[in-house]
Amino acid sequence: MASIRSQIASAKSSLSLLPSTFNSTLASSLDQLEEQKDSLNAEPQKAALEAESNKWQFLSTVENAISEDRRKLPSLNGQISLLQKEISEGELKASTSGTLYIPSDIEVGMVLSAGQQIAQVISDSQSFEIKLAIPNDKIGNVKLEDGVKYSFPAFPYAQYGFLNGKITQIDVTSATDEETGQSYYQVTGSLDESTISNFQGQKGDIKLGMACQAKIVSQKEKMLYFILNKMGIDTSMW
Repeated sequence: MASIRSQIASAKSSLSLLPSTFNSTLASSLDQLEEQKDSLNAEPQKAALEAESNKWQFLSTVENAISEDRRKLPSLNGQISLLQKEISEGELKASTSGTLYIPSDIEVGMVLSAGQQIAQVISDSQSFEIKLAIPNDKIGNVKLEDGVKYSFPAFPYAQYGFLNGKITQIDVTSATDEETGQSYYQVTGSLDESTISNFQGQKGDIKLGMACQAKIVSQKEKMLYFILNKMGIDTSMW
């Protein structure tokens, strides 16, 4: 009986402690929930601060990169100007449009002399020029504006006849043919037409580099006087 009473008393004591224990546990749980709430409320602010910090770090990096590029810009512009100058010095430009004529073979790696002519641009509106080699013993009778009659092996004289022109330039010094050793003067003649026709009306075009034969009309005389002079009759006083 005493044992039962003791158990009852113990049970009553435990029952009396239950409210305080429950309240204590509940209060502790509430405190934990409040802490979690505060932590959750702080997370967006922390995230916003981190985002703002990252933004300013990125902007600072970009600004530093821009400043570095601006610092390098004058040097890069100088290099570009130097390269453009080198490119322009390596280009050959003609002052007029036309056909490029290269009389000699030019190969990569060849060393050219100063002033050496390697090509000629024939303007689309420019007439042909004929380069003639006049032997030293014949140049004395050749004068500027002398008439010239040209015949071309590509167009037989018997069928196509000749084309007319004039002497426009005579070199002041002679040159020497390396193969024959013969001294000659280079003479330039004009060409009145760039096409030649035969008796049937067929036309041929004169092309760059064509060979030709030239007869320079250094003096004129009447046919009668020419025949009489050949017969030994002096017509100089007539």
